[in-house]
Amino acid sequence: MKKFIYIVSAVLLLASSFGANAGGCKYRDLNDCNVKAEQGDVSAQTMLGVMYATGKGVPKDYVRAYMFFTIRAANRSDVGGDVGADSRDFIAKGMTSSQIEKAQGLAREWMQKHR
Repeated sequence: MKKFIYIVSAVLLLASSFGANAGGCKYRDLNDCNVKAEQGDVSAQTMLGVMYATGKGVPKDYVRAYMFFTIRAANRSDVGGDVGADSRDFIAKGMTSSQIEKAQGLAREWMQKHR
């Protein structure tokens, strides 16, 4: 649990440091994050994962959190290292294999639709 809190804190700090003009989305603003995530913004993809993992601004949903962390991991950039994969792997520890399989399928569908 400590590792997850650390990851979430680091992601929130990273996201807040970007500012409005440098990418990312407003924390807890689902519509803003979705639009930017669809445009390939890795900060928004990460923020959506955090929002679903913590239930801030959306209902808590580990399947959706895993999905967005998987999308973020696929779009890895130098900023933030491998936050998506680390967060995805941590969330997976509390999920069933069928939930993980569902999340992976949703991530594949999302990436095919938005590429």
